[in-house]
Amino acid sequence: MSHPGSARRLGRASIGLSIAGIVITVLVIVIVYAIFIRASYCSDYEYSGTCYTYKKYVGSSGSCSGVKSSANYCYSNYPIPSCYEYLGKCYTYKKYVGSSGYCSGVKSGSYCYTNYSASFCAYYKYLGTCYKYISYVGYSGYCSGVKSGSYCYYN
Repeated sequence: MSHPGSARRLGRASIGLSIAGIVITVLVIVIVYAIFIRASYCSDYEYSGTCYTYKKYVGSSGSCSGVKSSANYCYSNYPIPSCYEYLGKCYTYKKYVGSSGYCSGVKSGSYCYTNYSASFCAYYKYLGTCYKYISYVGYSGYCSGVKSGSYCYYN
């Protein structure tokens, strides 16, 4: 013998469980998509499973605010400064200093490669200051600039 009231209750419970099953299935699909499919997509650069906004070659000695690859690329989410490569090393600055100009970095011909902005002078450097001219004035000669021994540094 069947009971119509019990059958109705079982029918409603069955529909409720079916709807709950569908909702749970949709949620699982959304979560799996978000974790495995969407997370593996990078709009810019990907390195070792992580997304980065910037990628730049920095050489073997270049600095990197993010992650540096074995191929000397820098991956970062912050802008990476420009790099001038010379003899396999990366330098922040490359400046024309002329053949007799001062350079505390690495000099190649008339250019100075350095990582410090105050490391070059296109003219003559004395006590940390750059002067346009140097003249021999002798020990007792007049100097309108800074005198060192028999030489006068001036602009």
